[in-house]
Amino acid sequence: MRPFIGGFILALVLVAAAGYLSVIEGWIPARNDVRPAPLERWAAHKDLDVVIDREQPKEPYPYTSSTAGIIEGATLYSEHCSICHGNADGNPSLIAQGFAIPAPQFAKHGVDDDPAGETYWKIEHGIHWTAMPAFGERLTESQIWNIAFFLKNGFEKLPPAADAAWHKPVPEPAAATGAEPANASAPNPVMTTLPSPSASSGPA
Repeated sequence: MRPFIGGFILALVLVAAAGYLSVIEGWIPARNDVRPAPLERWAAHKDLDVVIDREQPKEPYPYTSSTAGIIEGATLYSEHCSICHGNADGNPSLIAQGFAIPAPQFAKHGVDDDPAGETYWKIEHGIHWTAMPAFGERLTESQIWNIAFFLKNGFEKLPPAADAAWHKPVPEPAAATGAEPANASAPNPVMTTLPSPSASSGPA
């Protein structure tokens, strides 16, 4: 029995040492243009599924879906979520295209088949190891529920105001649209105060 326990402890020490070396030697990818390894993806997905199943709100929910709520949810989605998850055209923005872990484009990969409580949990807490932020301290509980109900409703029969928000173009960075900064034509104060070469260099 002792050799087995000794071998088990040795294996744990070797695994810990390998993990430590991987960190201090930079063997773990740190770039966001490199997809996670299969083992990393499996561990992240498995852990996420277990945590959501344990922590997501269960029915009956503290709020219910309503027309006014879906309109608010669509508006909030357009303002805070569409830059990563897209709008009705289903085309990912430049920001979304840069994620190592792709953000689902809801026009193509809807979440109307997920429980609203699961979507609520993801919005409130965010998802570790991804670009999904936590909105729990930035939006109210009712606002997060309304986003979840908007996504749960699907996109085929939306109230007109919600449909307009769903079809609103996703804002892109200024560089992507070719727009110049607001002060692009303003004179550079440093350049205007420096003496000209002829005044500072003296006669040739």
